[in-house]
Amino acid sequence: MRTPRLGRVLAGTMLALIVATPGVVAAAPDQAQSDPSSSSGVSSAGDSRIGETLRAIITTKRFDKRVERAADRKAIESFYAARKYAPLWVADGGLNARGKAVVARRKNAGADGLDAADYPVPGFGNAARPEQLADGDIMLTNSVLTFARHLAVGRIAPGRVFDQVDYADHTPDPSDILRKLTDASDVNAAFDSFNPPDQGFKALKDKLATLAADGGKRGRMPALRDRIIANMERWRWLPHNLARTYVMVNIPDYTLKVVHEARVVWRTKIVAGKPRTPTPLLSASMDNVLVNPSWYVPQSIIQNELLPRYASDPQIFDRMGLEVKRGADGNINVVQPPGAANALGRIKFNFPNKYQVYLHDTPEKRLFAADKRAFSHGCMRVENPTKFGEIMLHLGMRGATPSAQQLAAQFGGDERTYNLTDRPAVYLTYQTAFVDDAGKLQLRDDIYGFDARIIEILRSDERRAAEAVPAPDPTRDAATVKSNQDIFSRAERREAQGSSALFDQLFR
Repeated sequence: MRTPRLGRVLAGTMLALIVATPGVVAAAPDQAQSDPSSSSGVSSAGDSRIGETLRAIITTKRFDKRVERAADRKAIESFYAARKYAPLWVADGGLNARGKAVVARRKNAGADGLDAADYPVPGFGNAARPEQLADGDIMLTNSVLTFARHLAVGRIAPGRVFDQVDYADHTPDPSDILRKLTDASDVNAAFDSFNPPDQGFKALKDKLATLAADGGKRGRMPALRDRIIANMERWRWLPHNLARTYVMVNIPDYTLKVVHEARVVWRTKIVAGKPRTPTPLLSASMDNVLVNPSWYVPQSIIQNELLPRYASDPQIFDRMGLEVKRGADGNINVVQPPGAANALGRIKFNFPNKYQVYLHDTPEKRLFAADKRAFSHGCMRVENPTKFGEIMLHLGMRGATPSAQQLAAQFGGDERTYNLTDRPAVYLTYQTAFVDDAGKLQLRDDIYGFDARIIEILRSDERRAAEAVPAPDPTRDAATVKSNQDIFSRAERREAQGSSALFDQLFR
């Protein structure tokens, strides 16, 4: 990052015309920092000039070039104005105690899985003037905001890694960051508060420290460090205040766990999405448990699998027991009624989300015998669904709730919905590196390539734009609608020509 230079102030010229500061440079990441407070001897009168210079810098259009992020500029403008433009980090010619603590924490950014070079700090040299100190104060404020934000939500927008991530935005407000750090008696503790508080994240951070202490002497250390950092990045995408009761799915481990009041109460195996049809990453609330569910076939399966297979297998819908209708929305709607062969099995766990995935039973029990279970279209199949149902109903409803055996006794009857009053959270996560209950680091295959993608971004020029969110693809929904319209047109043409088999099968 190149620091703008401030020209010499001409005699009698108003400070508001100041546009850059000479001599202020960002310190090199591995270069030792001298203590700038020991050399300039600027007095309290100089501190007053720093405030005047800060006002001049912040209230001019040139300020946009010093702080690129609009939300940060707005927060800095308001925060300094409320302080009457008193500097945050400098006093008496150099860094104050809080400024020194911030610089020291920045030097140790690697312990947080971050890179100190991303957070430049001013080097004031041997004769720092008020103009230089003011410009340095703003530079450090900008670095502080970036560092705290990266601690909280990571360096890479999730959409750059995977287009199906929905953990909701929990980016800290820059004004709150500045308030917390300037009010804090312990700057390190204040920075720590932006990191994810969950023990899973803290355990990975400890393992990263162990690797650093080991010195990376063994050949696999750099690659292992990258894996841990990629997983710490994804922890930062998750909501920081996990619910009192929640279900956490770990896709590459093919497991889920139920946590209540910070204690794991149950675990089981799952089947997750194939690399071609990956399970999304999201957080949502479980609304209900459905016994004897119908399966409303997702449009992706209808378009990509059922309809192409129909050409060579006209009986596919009848054989699978699928009911096919033309929907009011212009789509082909396919439903599989409840039954032993239903793709959802006998029980389904609903947590509304825009990707329309859920947890459910399956008639294909044999899949759980495999060690690597990426077999589904994105939904997750649960090995012990009735026990899972018993636990979810017990934790999510008041009063007496059915046991696993009682739920199983309802199979084959009418569809029954159990609405949850205390809705547990569901977190679908991707943890290829995690620390188990015995304190051992566990590694899993990067089945969707998310580790590789994160590492690629962090090592390339693409990192400079890593916080930007890619624009949605406006053609995706339109393509689905067009595909449906084409199918309807072909079917209707065939009917007009006397070949009504397709129309009869699809639109009966």
